[in-house]
Amino acid sequence: MSIKILNLTKNIDDRLLLNDISYEFLDNNFYVIKGDNGVGKTTFLYILALLDNSYSGRILIDGNDIKRLKKKDIKALRRNNISLLFSKGNLISYLTVKENRTLFLNKNEPLILNNNINDTQNSNTLSGGEEILVALERELSLNKKIILLDEVTASLDDSNLEILMNILTKLSKTHLIILVSHDPRTYTYGTLLEMKNGKLQ
Repeated sequence: MSIKILNLTKNIDDRLLLNDISYEFLDNNFYVIKGDNGVGKTTFLYILALLDNSYSGRILIDGNDIKRLKKKDIKALRRNNISLLFSKGNLISYLTVKENRTLFLNKNEPLILNNNINDTQNSNTLSGGEEILVALERELSLNKKIILLDEVTASLDDSNLEILMNILTKLSKTHLIILVSHDPRTYTYGTLLEMKNGKLQ
């Protein structure tokens, strides 16, 4: 699935955060968006995930103009095709690692990111890095066609980061993946873009 953005503009508290952005994210590709804190990267992902419609401009997903769709169709599009994960895994703390991993799994086999995480331990005992790996495994296993990731690598060591980035690279042959990051270790993967002064370049 592709995402085409036309003249996207977003203001927050009289501040121009996103300024007339036009760009097309092509299907079966991997994009990494870098930028300083506060430039609008997370807001941008919210818009792409169809969670924020208070903007001007147009968003087209596979040619479908989002603002012309009914609310129920937008919800269905998001539920069936768009995955969004933030820097905290938001696991259910009273469930075990295995229970969290398999909570929303469909028929697809889970992607093993770290075999050293004990399936039987409670999720509230995990480190930040382990938590994000379990959450990523769960999210990626849903096999949605658009995968949006916000600062998910900061707590990963170099070894697990390389595992993750290689998996995302492989997945991008059949999915659209957009990673927002200020982790320089991610900048050698995919197509690197920068958000600066309200623009995506």
